[in-house]
Amino acid sequence: MRGALKLLPVSIIIPPSFMVADAWISNPVDTLTRINLQDMLDNFGLSHLQRGRGVIERLFWLPAQLLARQVIRFDQRIGEVGLANAARELLFQYIAHLDVMGAENVPTNGGVILAANHPGMVDTLACFTATPREDVHPVSMDRPFVRVLPHIAERTFWVSQNPNERLIVVRQVARFLQQGGAVLICPAGQIEPDPAVMSGALESLASWSDSLGLFVRLAPHSVIVPTVVSGVIYEPSLHHPLTRLRREKKDRERVAATIQAALQSSGWIKNRMRVKIEFGAPMPAADLISLGDATMITRAVTDAIKPIIARHQCPASSNL
Repeated sequence: MRGALKLLPVSIIIPPSFMVADAWISNPVDTLTRINLQDMLDNFGLSHLQRGRGVIERLFWLPAQLLARQVIRFDQRIGEVGLANAARELLFQYIAHLDVMGAENVPTNGGVILAANHPGMVDTLACFTATPREDVHPVSMDRPFVRVLPHIAERTFWVSQNPNERLIVVRQVARFLQQGGAVLICPAGQIEPDPAVMSGALESLASWSDSLGLFVRLAPHSVIVPTVVSGVIYEPSLHHPLTRLRREKKDRERVAATIQAALQSSGWIKNRMRVKIEFGAPMPAADLISLGDATMITRAVTDAIKPIIARHQCPASSNL
């Protein structure tokens, strides 16, 4: 999943915010269904299709609606049972096994930065489920879709699309960490290869933003926990014949994600999915700050993550 909607197993294309807000009041399921439907069409490169569009939309309507209902229910359950329990409920609708390693490395109190890779799909659900904290707040790009999910929205730090406004969220996150909160950050800012089934996971670490180091410098009493998630991608979807409709690698992966989302939301591949999450040794911010600037700090964290990713890699990883 790309962009900000890391809680969900498919990315979202957002119409103007006023359209979302007005429609949401009258029929939230229909609104989210239509947003999911547009996203699926976009992933297949069919967003501008005119002739035959109605037929294609009918094919995608049921999985789009099912996903919408699951997302709305997930948000409701956060208010009823808390984030970790709600995430667990939804996660285990999609997968059969979650292997958690190193949970003891996550402090149960005090400021914590979970610095995680981002293979997409259910990776954020796995983080919420496995982390022994109820106060985890993700740092995410601002999207109207997520804002209309009240319980998700209230615990998310929004990164503005306007670079001039991003210092605001930096200060908000720093203050939250200083107060003893936990944040989930995916410094790549984009979908990364799943170490279990794809090549390039180690190389992707070079794209991690130095913003991670900036957060560390602004919260000197916090602890950074390198976090790796794998096994979230259903490998057969990467090789599905429909992926050949797109030429570019990233576009083929978007088609694969859409196929997986449809299969996963219906439960068809649940028993074939085994997700792993590993929390590395905690790294005190004070020790990292002594290394130098934000770039040096970020590099130190990625160096700590490399051996974890290596342990999650499958020898027969796809070259797609």
